[in-house]
Amino acid sequence: MSAKIEFKRTVYSSFQRYFVFRGRASKTEFWYFFLSFVLTAISIEGAYLAAMYGGHFGVVGMVFDVFGPFLIILLSIILLGSFPPLLSVSIRRLHDIGKSGWVLLIVLIPILGAVLLLFLFNVKGDAIENDYGHVPSNHLIEGE
Repeated sequence: MSAKIEFKRTVYSSFQRYFVFRGRASKTEFWYFFLSFVLTAISIEGAYLAAMYGGHFGVVGMVFDVFGPFLIILLSIILLGSFPPLLSVSIRRLHDIGKSGWVLLIVLIPILGAVLLLFLFNVKGDAIENDYGHVPSNHLIEGE
């Protein structure tokens, strides 16, 4: 399966399990969804900056002057709608390494919490069934 199809399938799968906090998510599932979330956030920031400083970019600026506020609202709704699946895939990723979803609260510790979470999200998942469920199907992807 090509990486492009795998990416789309994985992100779609994460949205299908919007509020599913049970089970496990592999590193691939987590990082593909996280990448899509970050790209969405960057596009919102880009749209915001273009709308804010739109007059400085000629015709493109005029288009953003008219449609910029609508675009910002639309992209913000998309980003807010992407947060629950990000939360659920993060919890399921922690389940994959045998940790409770409550460990996600470690992010409340400034800087250190985010670094620790990045480390935990990169830990190899349990190769066998654990307390949180069966091994995710895309554990079969090489390198995981």
